Amino acid sequence: MGIPREVSPDELAAVLGVTSRAVGKLSEQGILRRVARGRFDLEQARHAEHLRHTREGEYLPRESVARTWKAMIASARSVLLAMPSRLALQLARTSSPQACEVLVRRAVNTALSRLVTENEEPAA
Repeated sequence: MGIPREVSPDELAAVLGVTSRAVGKLSEQGILRRVARGRFDLEQARHAEHLRHTREGEYLPRESVARTWKAMIASARSVLLAMPSRLALQLARTSSPQACEVLVRRAVNTALSRLVTENEEPAA
């Protein structure tokens, strides 16, 4: 037995994680549409619920998320690719592997801190 195409208000409420009363309100508002008395199209309801969450700012548009991640990755790439030239002379002058490790660790921590600072959301 597969997933039913039509569901009752109680079943839809369970799928969407809301109360049956909320399903009724969403139906009254025209967000959810009945396909028959006491029956809802499951796929249409899921789509409508997704759109509602998006409109209310609970979900972000895919393009916005992708654009933000691309910018963050580009920033990380830039910071990481700059490390070798920044460290080369310092590492050449060190006398021990332990000193090299300290320099590299410090540079990595600085780079990571910079990335966190660049990508923090402003306080509301």
